Amino acid sequence: MFKKINILIVLIFLAMTAFAADMNGTDENGNAVILKSDGTWSYVGNQPQECREYASKAVQQQKTNQAWQCGYTDVLWHDGYDRHYNWCIGAAKGIQVRQMNGRDSALKNCAAETRVIPEYLGCFVDNDDRDIQGSFVRTKTMTTEACVSECRTTGYKIAATQYGEQCFCGNSYGKYGRASDADCSVRCAGNDSQRCGGGWRNSVYRVAP
Repeated sequence: MFKKINILIVLIFLAMTAFAADMNGTDENGNAVILKSDGTWSYVGNQPQECREYASKAVQQQKTNQAWQCGYTDVLWHDGYDRHYNWCIGAAKGIQVRQMNGRDSALKNCAAETRVIPEYLGCFVDNDDRDIQGSFVRTKTMTTEACVSECRTTGYKIAATQYGEQCFCGNSYGKYGRASDADCSVRCAGNDSQRCGGGWRNSVYRVAP
């Protein structure tokens, strides 16, 4: 009889202790939360959207590191999106911002030391299946410098302006052959003293080693 009573007391004590402890969990959207013993709850750590943005940025920073041949190789520099995302979810709140800023600072230092002067490579033919595969920007303020900066920042080696307003970034070019430089005579939308390609013609520049 006494043994049963003692066991019951122990079970009640354990249940009360478990209830009194804070509990970690997730809300309906998968965000990490903590339930306090007083019934209140709050979000903890970094949220999924923050970590998705962090992971995308970190991968792009690594691409820039590789394109510029900066040589950063520690555990913070890699192109594994899922690895970056999972690390962020488990990290203390806000630490991912310091990591991003640290990589940005390192890349700026690298750029100051190894910046390559843009090299004009010529006028090249483009097609529906784009010659330069990577990223694309279109703006009414396009200049040669703006396109070069865009492609460097996003980690590509090649920049190309087309039809005054367009900028293509990639790592290879020329699969449709070279055109006459006269074909790349459209004025840049943001600087009419510059020429930014033509109709289906790219003014191509090398912007990184």
